[in-house]
Amino acid sequence: DWSSDVCSSDLLTPSAPRRYLIHATNGYASHPLPSLSAGPTRIVPIRAQVIALAPSPSSNPRWTGAFSASEGFEYFFQRSEGGPVILGGERAMAGPPYEFEETDEGEANLKIGEALRGYLGKQFPGWLEKEEGTVEMEWTGAMGYRKGGVPLVRSFPFR
Repeated sequence: DWSSDVCSSDLLTPSAPRRYLIHATNGYASHPLPSLSAGPTRIVPIRAQVIALAPSPSSNPRWTGAFSASEGFEYFFQRSEGGPVILGGERAMAGPPYEFEETDEGEANLKIGEALRGYLGKQFPGWLEKEEGTVEMEWTGAMGYRKGGVPLVRSFPFR
């Protein structure tokens, strides 16, 4: 029953029954818990867009860490030594409202995709400026955000 904030289900585990359940969610949080669609606990869906870029052998950065820029609005890391670079962000290219309240995961934003493809070459001049890498994949997903970026941690009643 998704019509109220109180949902019940049996969770079978190999050991004793659990009294607590941790629910980590994304932009669809208000579907099972409608109270999360308004007020101070509101979780706003925001569409994110990501590409997986396979660098050519001559331009492979071999990064071992994760990076973020523009206060976290752009982020990237390399999956493994020599693996694809995962790069996401550039929502500002969509213009207002910057993919807020957007939950359509079936279609990528062309402006964001173009900006993602050019991002690393702008940040690291001489690298990937001539499309040396290949975009292997591109996808979107609905993230869940709260005002101020603070996570929501609270208990919900069980029946």
